[in-house]
Amino acid sequence: RYPSVDVVGAYKKPFQNPDGLDGNYLGGNVALQVSVPVLDGGINSSRIGQALARLRAAEATYGQLQRDISEMAFNLSNDALSAKDMWKIQGQAKNDASRTKDLYLDEFRLGTRSLNDLIRVQTDFFNANVGRVTSQYDSYLSALGLYLLSGQVDNGIKTLKLR
Repeated sequence: RYPSVDVVGAYKKPFQNPDGLDGNYLGGNVALQVSVPVLDGGINSSRIGQALARLRAAEATYGQLQRDISEMAFNLSNDALSAKDMWKIQGQAKNDASRTKDLYLDEFRLGTRSLNDLIRVQTDFFNANVGRVTSQYDSYLSALGLYLLSGQVDNGIKTLKLR
């Protein structure tokens, strides 16, 4: 919506005598041109409208990105807490399965337990171990995701002592 200012310059020599020895004046012109877009056919108004629309779209995208990041952080923190609780539960299950395994092994030696019972309790012990490792992995993964959202993955790795 502002006027534009252009400076135009030209220099000329006569064609017949390029050296200018016949007394003709070597001339030059300098002109200053000012253009004011009074009747621009709505182009500037349209461009301003488009720019404002792009600005609103960018602001909406930015707002959605902020909401997405907040939701990710909330989900990751819940996942980390759930995984930590699951790790504790799996630890208790591992201890219980270990005691049961030892008891069943003694009873198997005495002949009061079947081999199927011993295999089943061994499987339970193995599954509890796997569940504990999996929940620890999930906890680390969620915690590192939170560090990633804050841009501090290296600090997360050091804090969790993964190196």
